[in-house]
Amino acid sequence: SLRRIAQYDHWSQTIRRSILPDSKADLLLFGNAERAVVEVAHRVAAGEDIKQITDIRGTAYMRQGIPEGWTVLDSSEIDADKSLVHPQTDPYADTSAKDKQGCGDKNNQTKPSKIDPNQGAVQV
Repeated sequence: SLRRIAQYDHWSQTIRRSILPDSKADLLLFGNAERAVVEVAHRVAAGEDIKQITDIRGTAYMRQGIPEGWTVLDSSEIDADKSLVHPQTDPYADTSAKDKQGCGDKNNQTKPSKIDPNQGAVQV
């Protein structure tokens, strides 16, 4: 399902296009597609043309041209405003020193409930 759009292939060191034009498939289902498979099967069994099935979540399909009301944007211009760029965080940075209190609330005086499995009752 990674190839539903163009992606970098680390094995061949190339950019690979979507698998849709290569496979000549009418419809590509990706992700957790159990419900999508069932819906496609029911709609095709009911006589609907598979090329008309374009409204199921988790599917990709080819279009001939740009649909009416849609606009094509140059992706290099979308993030032109550099003030919106957030610095990347180091995933290995230790941030525990910033949070001295930890996860719990030390001011919370609520006592935990104790469950005695032999009694089958909750003790507060």
